Amino acid sequence: MRPLRPAFAVLCALFLGPLTALATPGRAFDPATDAWSREALEDGAKAVKTAPLPTPFLGDEQFMRPFTGAHQAWFADGFQLAKYHHIVLPTWSNSLGRYHVTGQELLRRSLGTALGAMKPWRGGVAAPAANTAGTAMPSGDLTIYGNIHQFKNTANDVEYVIELLAVDNAGLIQFKLQDIIGTSGTAGMAVAGATAYQASNGNPLSAGLAMAMSMPTDRDQFNFYGMAGDEIQRRIPATLLAADKSIAKNKPDCPHSAAVPLTVAPAGLMAANSEAFGPTLADQVASYIAIVNDPKADMGDRRDRLRDLGKIGARAAVPVAIAIIQDDKADNKLQENAAWALGEIGHPDGLPALQAAHGVDGFNVKAAITKISEY
Repeated sequence: MRPLRPAFAVLCALFLGPLTALATPGRAFDPATDAWSREALEDGAKAVKTAPLPTPFLGDEQFMRPFTGAHQAWFADGFQLAKYHHIVLPTWSNSLGRYHVTGQELLRRSLGTALGAMKPWRGGVAAPAANTAGTAMPSGDLTIYGNIHQFKNTANDVEYVIELLAVDNAGLIQFKLQDIIGTSGTAGMAVAGATAYQASNGNPLSAGLAMAMSMPTDRDQFNFYGMAGDEIQRRIPATLLAADKSIAKNKPDCPHSAAVPLTVAPAGLMAANSEAFGPTLADQVASYIAIVNDPKADMGDRRDRLRDLGKIGARAAVPVAIAIIQDDKADNKLQENAAWALGEIGHPDGLPALQAAHGVDGFNVKAAITKISEY
């Protein structure tokens, strides 16, 4: 294979640099104090590859370190899969302050299927349906709680930082995991860029335009969700099985120490189906809504801010998006973004408007309904 020409190397740096600089330390996005931005979410994901992100969900993370397929992991002394016969995966929470995160139910179900297929736990894993009012969570001798700590959803990738906390029926923590799950379009973009460069006769600007045009669209995101589900099925069971063998053989490679008691109420580890934005993020949401509602604002800005509201997961944007979908005179692209935002926010209040929508791109509407209903 011929080496990349210098001009294309510059092109890669311009187009791929922000997406591939995964070793840069950062910190987790905190909805209680921070303003939302793509960079704020990416920084937390980058940091997980270097060290565990501090998190109330996992508690003390000082003994966690990389192990096998997990970016950060820890296990209790003597952890053995065969000790547990009934495993429960309650509904997941998230540390982003939002009602829910797109795809979190898909990941939970995918993980439940994968864990239930492992030989030690075959047939013994339950992942109760989300939002089942009045239904008590089944008891288990190991409960594995889940949390979405970071979430990035773009036209080119879907990426989650997930946390798993396993607690036995004595209230002792048996393992902690913090891992990046998802897929990035970076490799595909590089291939597209190389092809575009060859077709541009060495003109970087022409190559850049062709490369931008070849990037995945939002229609690819459902594929990305599915790939994330496949990844969690591969990586988490492999990590648990490797830890089981390592601890049984007394190998030093697996991070482990004495089991510690759970010090928070279990209910606090499960989905609250509520929003918890701090004043900075709340002000940002209010300013974005003001732009979306301003008929004198630039239409491109209105479209972008509505899409950002979906990425933030702001419930305050639900009535705004509904009104746009129901307005027959609204800009078509603005309506498409309204449908997309409703799907990302995930609140069921958006369903009636989506189901009755006319003149709005059918794919966006169906995708939003699927997200709210299934993801």
